[in-house]
Amino acid sequence: MAGEIQYRGTETGVTLYATIRSKTSTQWNTAGTPNFEAVTAANWADYDIALTESSGNYFYVGTFPAITGNMVAGWYWVDIFKRAGGAPAITDVLQGTIVGYWDGTNLLPWASKTNEVANDAITAEAVKAGAIDAATFAADVAAAIAEWVWTAATVSYGGVGTYGQMMQNIIDDTGTAGVVVAAASKTGYTLTATTGLGNQTANITGTVSGNATTAEIADVPTVAEFEARTLAAASYATAANQVTIASYIDTEIGALTTAVADIPTNAELATALSGLATATNLATLDTLIDRLAPLLVGNVTGAGTGTEVYSYGGITVTVTVDSSGNVSAVVFS
Repeated sequence: MAGEIQYRGTETGVTLYATIRSKTSTQWNTAGTPNFEAVTAANWADYDIALTESSGNYFYVGTFPAITGNMVAGWYWVDIFKRAGGAPAITDVLQGTIVGYWDGTNLLPWASKTNEVANDAITAEAVKAGAIDAATFAADVAAAIAEWVWTAATVSYGGVGTYGQMMQNIIDDTGTAGVVVAAASKTGYTLTATTGLGNQTANITGTVSGNATTAEIADVPTVAEFEARTLAAASYATAANQVTIASYIDTEIGALTTAVADIPTNAELATALSGLATATNLATLDTLIDRLAPLLVGNVTGAGTGTEVYSYGGITVTVTVDSSGNVSAVVFS
């Protein structure tokens, strides 16, 4: 598998490379276990797919990643960049963009797939609730589906356990294509009266009516039996017990009141924390560090010319010096 990415450049002998964007604007990272990720400038060198020029004819080709993991069949944007330095950088100039459908073998152009629906494309995520309703579903489509359902052969209704099979069983059982017939007209089935069903159990809802038997009434528990199964009367709450409980609660509330009173107030906390770093102090320190960084670890140009330019992390420091090394001006930008 090779040469799926094809690009006609405007220059020969230059270094071009491709990056792949998904429909959610994530970038394909080729490092380690390849995967899509949010664009990260520090990882740009891991996004590139090398393009090779074919015999100096301005035609550059590269290999599209195989379908595996999160690289699936679908639409992708292939951005072509011209490398300016020794490694790909997010500041490289974009040469052009290819929009294509990757099916694992070919990167197909836009028009070739506009009328096709990929396998497994219709999912709960792809078709949102309310996407198909009376306003969007053509009447002839609904009629075609209804005709297919009601005129389909019974063999297509499904097997054991389906509603279609259940309906077919009813038809087979009645022998009348589903027409309900009178009980007297159906042979082979009889109802026999029976008595003495014995003890039955059931969940009862609604109103219960009727007479209880003497034996049932005799089986209602006595007061003594109820007390034996619950808390004895002697163990019920007494006035003395309630006084004891009230005294305990008063003691605990008093302790809580003392503890709450010892919690520092907002003013006390503000006084205690006033000596700590503030947002303003931290911002000042951050600005100072940003300005020192180019002088300590940044790139320098113009050394010895009287105007030295230091740069790092997007900050530029221009220093004017004389032949003795004396600094007369410092400009940050």
